Amino acid sequence: MFTARAPSRLLRPVIGSVHRTISTFTLPTSCPSCKAALASSVPACLKCGTISTVPVDVNNYSLLGIPYEPHKFALDEADLQKRFRRAQAACHPDVWTAKGEGKKDVAQDLSSRVNDAYKRLRDPLSRLNYLLELNGVALEATDKLEDEAFLMKILSLRDDIDEATEREDVEATLGETQENIENALEEVTKHVSEGNWAAAKSASVRLKYLEGVRAAGKEWIQENE
Repeated sequence: MFTARAPSRLLRPVIGSVHRTISTFTLPTSCPSCKAALASSVPACLKCGTISTVPVDVNNYSLLGIPYEPHKFALDEADLQKRFRRAQAACHPDVWTAKGEGKKDVAQDLSSRVNDAYKRLRDPLSRLNYLLELNGVALEATDKLEDEAFLMKILSLRDDIDEATEREDVEATLGETQENIENALEEVTKHVSEGNWAAAKSASVRLKYLEGVRAAGKEWIQENE
């Protein structure tokens, strides 16, 4: 099995070993004080001024009110953004400044967690890595790309960028890279839906290398404008 380590210029930081749990805690949909329907997924009621903390083991899907099943990976980005904005509007610290002692601090914590959840779920690679963490197969610093043919392809794409003298050449490489990324995302969606986390983890490593190529191409264009 090929385990040669790629040159450092190809590598990007990987997430360390973190094993999260899929919480069974259900966030309330109505205010525990006034019983009014909550405007978002977070326990913050602007009608009566009640705001509560959320247990630390509540995962990002639950925090933003997104069903974990059946489509854990293939999220609707517009829906994700809408849920994020609703949650932020309900718990933004500025809204809770004058609503009572200590409430702004609770709002600050909720707002920070909502921001973090949105960032983790918005980007496909970050979302995949989070799902791997939830299912106990987080990427390790020692994980290597084991597909020799794929590694050679990555090296070739990076060489195309490093040796490019014209913008259109870099854009062509980025187009090929984007096609590979889309294929990898389709593969990931399939593995996640089947619960094949080992295969999803391998795909995540490949996807990370492709993202590195895309970042290098964008950097070349920016530096040569």
